Amino acid sequence: MTSSAIVVNGGGQVLHVPDSPTGSGLPGARPEDGGPNALATAVRAIREQTGIQPGDLCLPPQYLRTPIDITPGSGAADTPIADFRSAFYLARTPHAETSWRPASELGSKTAALDGQTVPLSASALLHNSRSEYLLHLQNTDDGIWAPGCWALLGGGYEPGDITPEDTIRRTLRKEAGIGPEQLETFLDEEHLSADGLTLPVRIFSALWEGDPAQLVLPEGVVLAWFLPATLPACDSAEEPSTWSNATPRRRDGSPKSAVRPSAAVKPLGGTPAAAGTCPSRSPAR
Repeated sequence: MTSSAIVVNGGGQVLHVPDSPTGSGLPGARPEDGGPNALATAVRAIREQTGIQPGDLCLPPQYLRTPIDITPGSGAADTPIADFRSAFYLARTPHAETSWRPASELGSKTAALDGQTVPLSASALLHNSRSEYLLHLQNTDDGIWAPGCWALLGGGYEPGDITPEDTIRRTLRKEAGIGPEQLETFLDEEHLSADGLTLPVRIFSALWEGDPAQLVLPEGVVLAWFLPATLPACDSAEEPSTWSNATPRRRDGSPKSAVRPSAAVKPLGGTPAAAGTCPSRSPAR
């Protein structure tokens, strides 16, 4: 088998590699030459054959876990092979010189990709009238993002989610049984996935006056309220300069955020009162 990459830019064009090793005009390689799976092989082929880095790419929501197409082909001595084609969007303009062709040349599935990146994960910055912020202590299981850290409740896009708000409402119901009346967009930010790809994240803000001790958690360790004043007393995965103790306010005086949502923080002493925050939640892929 071979693995190829269909990279779509914001203009709906597809990255073209005239001398592609797979003969498809797409970046491509054999898995044994490039990585443990089709996606990793495609990412490697893009980097080596075009100079576009993994962080310049993100996945379209339609094809987070599956190839966009599997195309039959011929290998050595006309042996039948399959070309697994993974789809990517450009997360930012690459520095490398590139060539592009119309997406329609690759069929209707590719032509339907518009190249417009959207949030693939969503988190909730929940606060109460006492200016406290709700954080979730992650467990230490394999595959958990920021294991053993305090984080915002959040999760990744799933089939059936139409908007990022659908993603966060579904996640809040599933992880904590919480259903805020109103959510508003706080900010959009980016993380890197386990594959080195850009993962766009949308963070929502909402008022919630509940008692986390009354919630039954299907995953994670515990939920707890934190005051902004507790944030300096923590081990941060980022430089202290990224933190802010300011609490931006809405017109009605309610808080919007305790800190810049970016750092992963280990709890000190294992108790909520001594811990800090890892505000945004980006599940590993």
